[in-house]
Order: sequence, then C-alpha cells, then structure tokens
Amino acid sequence: MSRSQNLRENWGFVAVHGGAGRHAVSLEKAHKQGLARACKAAASILQSGNADLLEAVAAALKVMEDDRLTNAGAGSNLNLEGQVECDASVMRGDGVFGAVGTVPGVRNPGLAACLLAQQTMQPLAAGRVRPMFLAGDGARRWALQQGLEAAATQQEASQMHITAKSERQHAQWMRLIEPTPSQEAAKRPRPELWDTVGCVCCDAAGNLASGVSSGGIALKVPGRVGEAAMFACGCWAQNPCSTRSGAACSTSGVGEVIMRGQLAKDCCQRAVAGGLELDAACAASIKSTVDQVSPCTTLPASRLPLSRGHQDPKALMLCMQHCPF
Repeated sequence: MSRSQNLRENWGFVAVHGGAGRHAVSLEKAHKQGLARACKAAASILQSGNADLLEAVAAALKVMEDDRLTNAGAGSNLNLEGQVECDASVMRGDGVFGAVGTVPGVRNPGLAACLLAQQTMQPLAAGRVRPMFLAGDGARRWALQQGLEAAATQQEASQMHITAKSERQHAQWMRLIEPTPSQEAAKRPRPELWDTVGCVCCDAAGNLASGVSSGGIALKVPGRVGEAAMFACGCWAQNPCSTRSGAACSTSGVGEVIMRGQLAKDCCQRAVAGGLELDAACAASIKSTVDQVSPCTTLPASRLPLSRGHQDPKALMLCMQHCPF
C-alpha cells in the first residue's frame, strides 16, 4: 500500500488490516481503534531496535486476535460443528516461515506461528528436521509444551474462543442452510466477517516481515485449512538486495481462491521484478488469481458467476515495497 522513505533515519514502518468482508458501520470506530493498538504494539517492538521482526508482526496479530471484533483468535467464526479452528502464519524477508493450521485451544495462534518460525533456525538432535507448519491438536500440544497460553485438554480446547455472540451467529447460519447446494444467492446468509487479519512491517535497516491470523470462513468444514496457514498464500516477505527492491504482503479473502494463485508470493514477485508500480502489481496479481478460478469469464471480480464452488471469489491484500537504492 505504501513505500517507506528514509527508513534508516527512523524506526521503520507498520501497516495492518482487519480482514476482507462486510464490517458493520456502527463498529467502524472500534475497529479503527483496535487496528491502531495493533500498529502501536508492533511499533513499540521495532522502536526497541533489537527485536526479531517476527515478534513485531506477532505482537500486532496478538492485539487483533484478542479483539473480539475481528475474525481471529477470540473473535473467530465457528465451523460447521460449532467449534473454533484457527490458522496463522508469519514470514521474515530472509525466508524464515512458521505456521499453525486448524489449531484449537491456542489463545494466540500468531505467537505460536512466530515461535515455530524462530525455532526453524535451531538444529535438532540426530539430524531431525524442524517443522515449519503444525496442524490440529498436535499444534495445541506443542504450544502448551512451549509455554504459550493454550488449553490443557481437548475438552478445554473445544471451548476456548467460543463466545455467546459467535454461538448466536452460528445458530442463525445453521437455520439458513439448505439441504442442497442449489441455494439461490439472494437467500444466502451474508457473513459479517470473512477471513484473515494481517500485518506487514519494515525495520530501520529495510528488512521486511508479514503475518496473518484467521478463524476461517463461518461454517467451514472441520479440518479445513485456509490461506492464512499456507506457505506463499496468506503472507510473503522478501528483503531487498543491491539489485532489486523488497516486498511484503498479507492477504485476506476467500482462501480457496487465494491458495490457487499463491497470491501473497505472486504479488511480491511481481512488485520486485520491476516494470510495474506497486498498485499495478497488486491489481495484476489479484486478476491472475481470480482468472484461475473463472478463466473463461470477462466479468469483473465483483460480478463473477458461481465457478468451481466459489460464489464470490474475492481477495484483499496489504502490500509494501521498499527500494533501498
């Protein structure tokens, strides 16, 4: 969304988004206040000058996960069975990546993804390979072992993040489900929140990082992993070098659409390849991704017909580019 100027004279740059979808106008002020708190949390870490960029990203994600207005952490949508399964991932511009998928009972999935990413740089005994992606209850048990706030049992995990509001919304949605997939678009319930919240940041040296966290789409099939946990899809970051700029991206929207085009990576690579301004690179990346869902249509994204199971194949991204030369 923006280029950072004179970063070496300052502490860096932070930007966050609260997710694609339909947000109530009456809650706009509260949403903006929450996003401002997330920016300040990341900025305070960057200003310290000695922290890992991933920790700044995770700090911003934590604020949004703790805010029940967003579809992440405490505000997560419920799946078809009325449970919460969270996805999150973070990436640093030198390629370090960590993610958790369909994880129940972890208070802040973004912190788990951050710690997992940091540990990928540490060797394991007997030549074992460090994981960069953990899923399901195994991710919960790992988070608990690492000292993160997590449910001690599967029973406790099934209740974490569930609120009276989310249960009420889930009940309303369940009443609207028809027994066949031929439900008319006009009768389809309209979700208040779709997907991922995210953050991109840059430190004073021009290094980049990004991250995403999500409760997923409401009424998702249990076990469904969204773009927020998938490498190259929910977030991407690559540092600048002497011959090219760097870029970082965080996406939100219909995960199954975003995953087809590896949207975050595609956007960043278009941006650093040269020849396109950042806005044009983002637009081209979104068009390419949506075209993979509906390759034969000439309609704009807002009017795409049902295709490959996607009624509304839209995506949103937050992207920054840094040119050190």
